[in-house]
Parts: sequence; C-alpha cells; structure tokens
Amino acid sequence: MRPMLALSLAAYLAGCGTKPAPVDPDANTPRFAGAVGQLERGADFVRFIETRNHQTVALDLSIPQDDFVGGMESGFSFFVIFDDCGNLPVGQKPDQAFCTGIEYNIANAAGAGGALAQQGGAWRLRGRFRVEHAPGQHQGLMSVRLDPSPSNR
Repeated sequence: MRPMLALSLAAYLAGCGTKPAPVDPDANTPRFAGAVGQLERGADFVRFIETRNHQTVALDLSIPQDDFVGGMESGFSFFVIFDDCGNLPVGQKPDQAFCTGIEYNIANAAGAGGALAQQGGAWRLRGRFRVEHAPGQHQGLMSVRLDPSPSNR
C-alpha cells in the first residue's frame, strides 16, 4: 500500500509542475577542513590529498604558526607537511635534514592574491583546488600542485 501512495504522490507533484530542490553543485566535491600539523597531526590531510589526484577538492585548512613550514613567492605559495622522520633528535622540529614529506604548491590566481594567508597565529588555506601530483622526490620531498579553481577568483 505504501509504495502505491509514494508513486501517486510523485505523479501528483510532477503534474503540478513542482520541481525538486536544486542540487548543490559542490555536494559531490570531496572536502577537508580542520587543523593540519606535522607528522601525525597532518596524516589525515596527507591521505586525503594522496587519494585525490586529478580531482577538485574543497579545502579549509588551518596550520598553526608553530607547525608551519612554507612561504610565499611572487607567483605561488607553498607549505610542507612532514610525514616521516628518522632519528629526529628530541626537541627538534621536523625539517628536511631528518624528515621526508610533501610540499604543496598553490599558484596565485591571476589578478588576485594567494589562497594561503596568515591569520592570527595560524596560516589558512581555503577554497577549491585541483590536485596534481608531481612524479619523484626532490630533496626528500614529494610535490603536489593545488591549482585554484576558477570559483576561487
């Protein structure tokens, strides 16, 4: 009886010209939001990006100042998340002398500033980006390009 009622209701609504609510175009975009740090504090983000090559993702990251390794250049910004350290001396912050990791490069959108910005005691990356992994390592770091989506501009 209930399936028949649902079918009748659907037919009635279709006849009335009622349209379903529009689908959010970003509903299927993989998202990652939260604080990201070095080693274990960055592991979830590293895994998220690792499995999204050639996909567009939505990011809302906060990297505490104490964990931030990166900078800003004229055409791009970058940050590094170290994922493994061998023989890291006690009290030593992760760095390229002892650790391997991933460098994330974000091109500055034409006519706009970079998507990576310092806010208070943290660095913030917010927007939609296409993930492009680069092959091979350079000085112990893998490289990932995060190309801003046109909707970021």
